[in-house]
Amino acid sequence: MRTVGDAIKKVQALLGDPRGQWVKPAYVLPLMDVAYSTVYLNIKNASAKNLCGIVTIPSVPAGTTSLYPWQNATAVPGASPVAENAPAVGLAGGTGAGAPNPQPVLQGLYDPIEIWVKPAGSAPWQYSRLNGPRDTLPHLDPSFFGNDTFGPRMYFSFLGNQLRITPVNADLDFEVTGRFGAVPIANTDQLLQGADDMWVPVVYETACLAGVERSNPQILAGYQSRSTAAQDNLIAQLIRVEQGNPARFQKMSREGGMIAWFWGV
Repeated sequence: MRTVGDAIKKVQALLGDPRGQWVKPAYVLPLMDVAYSTVYLNIKNASAKNLCGIVTIPSVPAGTTSLYPWQNATAVPGASPVAENAPAVGLAGGTGAGAPNPQPVLQGLYDPIEIWVKPAGSAPWQYSRLNGPRDTLPHLDPSFFGNDTFGPRMYFSFLGNQLRITPVNADLDFEVTGRFGAVPIANTDQLLQGADDMWVPVVYETACLAGVERSNPQILAGYQSRSTAAQDNLIAQLIRVEQGNPARFQKMSREGGMIAWFWGV
């Protein structure tokens, strides 16, 4: 994978500014973020297999009804406010009142596949699978739960781009498997994820957006054509990789308020 800084150097070269006199990171970063998100959207529409990820969230406070704070780094309910511009940190080392904002480890989640849960700090073999995703969540009494019933008696939904869960009366560790979109580009050290060759269409697409300032329209049209061809080749490669699998994740129809996943051919 290439960093954003590596990609910016290539954009500078394509636009005839290898020293970065006007194609500066502060100018290019927002445009590269647009290009990056555009390429991600095209990959989503073709094959999202390589966009799957597994994220663990330790020590989620008892009574939590939404994992949205871990999607956008907002404060956990009951926690004290964090100073503006303070670095976001994880919840390890403290929860509840006074706990800092969580890391946005679920940022970009657009399709949760399954969620596993266990009592906070317990062994991995104690993970249990939650029921869901559902269209609606049942109203359950959190006090009825025991260590052996967290998973089987818990439910989750994904409505309004927010991951919601039925609350329980203990701190829990979560493991979320799902498909993730592009994480917004924030600095030059960030990796361009999604595919090893993601940088190729992103560089050409960014050059098209940034080059409107000083470049030749015919050159930009050529870069746009190269960006489209690179995206097509990248998507074709990802589809070929997936076609080699004897089984793939597929969705069944909604029944009983749930979306079930199964291994299909």
